[in-house]
Amino acid sequence: MSHKAIADFAARVESDNTLRARLNEIGSQGNWIPATMEVATELGYDFSQEDLQSYIEEHYSDDISEEILDKIAGGTTSGGW
Repeated sequence: MSHKAIADFAARVESDNTLRARLNEIGSQGNWIPATMEVATELGYDFSQEDLQSYIEEHYSDDISEEILDKIAGGTTSGGW
């Protein structure tokens, strides 16, 4: 897993209001993980969708309900950063 690339991307999202707003807009349209992957790739980050899902489960599971985590694992939730 490319923890460093994902952690760098997550830090950028947290510090960049424009990027966060863009990802939240994507999240409101559903299937946010594939869309987030597209944005991350566009910005030069290299990690897989599975790696992103694992990272979210590891680092944000206390903040996200089990139902949402299950949907993330299936790639079906709307939501965002």
